[in-house]
Amino acid sequence: MDYLFLLPIAVFAGLPLGILLAWIAKKEIVSGGKYLSLLRRIIIFLISMSAIAMLFTHSIPWVGLVSVIAGIILAVFLNIAHARLERKKYNFNLDYLFLGLCMTSAIAVLEENALLVFSFLCFIYGLAYASRHYKRLKGGWELFAFNSVVFFVPFPFLLLGDVAVVGFGLSAFYLLLRTR
Repeated sequence: MDYLFLLPIAVFAGLPLGILLAWIAKKEIVSGGKYLSLLRRIIIFLISMSAIAMLFTHSIPWVGLVSVIAGIILAVFLNIAHARLERKKYNFNLDYLFLGLCMTSAIAVLEENALLVFSFLCFIYGLAYASRHYKRLKGGWELFAFNSVVFFVPFPFLLLGDVAVVGFGLSAFYLLLRTR
């Protein structure tokens, strides 16, 4: 249990390894791009379903319901805003914000298995995401810096204690809408 605080940091090994993979295997990434996108969608779906299961396992039912409703409203609003900004050629991705929220909630409930599962899934997601979008983002290190900052933004949410479990509900539906 003493080493678990290092897992959120280890999750980021997926991003630089994905960038390195894209740099080394340029031709293979082009031909395998559709499989990387499929892998990313499957991982997001698994994270979302795990987050919903953890939410209702570790919270009072009405708290879970409120966070699910708030998550749906937040997800719809952010996806509409993301679509509008994407048309104006602003390229950003808030997936790591909500992955960080899932990790924060997993740390808050002190569930060792949940933290390991979320860490592993976030690592694989980072590997697939960075290797798939490396060329489009012209470099990739900007991607790494932005996602690392955004990932750790929800960690002060841990100060709320047991209430931090609502992060599962807030992030699950945003991530589910991102699988489209």
